[in-house]
Amino acid sequence: MGKYDVLISNKNELDSFVEACDAVFIWGNGNGFDNVARIMEELGYDVKGVLCSKGYKSSEYIQGIKVYEFPDEVFLSASDGIIMSSMEMYWNDITDCLRSNGFKGRIFYKLARRCSHRFIDESVYVPRSMKSTFFSNMASLKTIGGKKLARKPDDMLAKYEFFFDKYRYEYINVLELGVDLGGSVKMLEEYFVNANVTGVDINKECKKNETERIKIKILNVGDEKELAKLCGLKPQIIIDDASHFWSHQLKALLVLWETLNNGGIYIIEDIHTSFRAIKDWGYGDASVSTYDFLLAIQKVVVSGEVLDISRELYPIGCLEKYIYKISNDIDMISFIRESCILIKK
Repeated sequence: MGKYDVLISNKNELDSFVEACDAVFIWGNGNGFDNVARIMEELGYDVKGVLCSKGYKSSEYIQGIKVYEFPDEVFLSASDGIIMSSMEMYWNDITDCLRSNGFKGRIFYKLARRCSHRFIDESVYVPRSMKSTFFSNMASLKTIGGKKLARKPDDMLAKYEFFFDKYRYEYINVLELGVDLGGSVKMLEEYFVNANVTGVDINKECKKNETERIKIKILNVGDEKELAKLCGLKPQIIIDDASHFWSHQLKALLVLWETLNNGGIYIIEDIHTSFRAIKDWGYGDASVSTYDFLLAIQKVVVSGEVLDISRELYPIGCLEKYIYKISNDIDMISFIRESCILIKK
């Protein structure tokens, strides 16, 4: 198990599911597979095979696990179980396929990767307001972002620029976790005119966004050993816009904080996944949310006192040394809509 295995939640439902099955399979050998396989490995569960629809098998094995086309290449008994790793939009179709081909076993849906930012309880969601007075003169980054299709809200970029401006013409390294279509790394390349920008993604297709000053690294940000490969970059700015899973956000902060230069800026985006409107959409895969972990850091920064662990959520106590280390290094911590900005001393 990993150094930060305490971040994996105590999934009682998953325990019960696995114990009730003679064999467990994962459905889907696409991008969502990595998250499910990682959780299964870290919790010590065996996976007998990976299932996919006919014509969708990309290889005979994935991460050493045999891949089977269903139903032609595998027989499933009523005592077998399947964990979905596909996008939720396909769950009904996959379930129909399984049942129509005689599968009578159990299906576990809750570890699947989310497919989009969709609020499952819009009644609790406060609409975003783009109005800003204090940051109204910060327009360069959002202008470039709009041109490059960075897919980040204007009010967010205006606030980022307030901190970024100090380094705009400096020879620095900028690291962004999560490349997607490449708009954001291209925005950063244009804004920071002398910077080298490194983008990180699990999708190999993102390599097409490379330029003379943009380099793309393909790795899994949910794996601290993979994250450690980035430590040699010594970035001045780190932006986490990757999977938004709690465990991924926390592991990235714990691993990469040490490599951030003094005076550096660390931004964790999309921490609204810690809250009730969206957290259950596959993001809540750790026993403490990213926001609650950052809140514990903020308490130490503001109060100058040790935490009363008895009042904190599990596993704050287990992560106490990391909280104090980061807190001692912080010059400022600021929360804005959906993001947290940390400035290192």
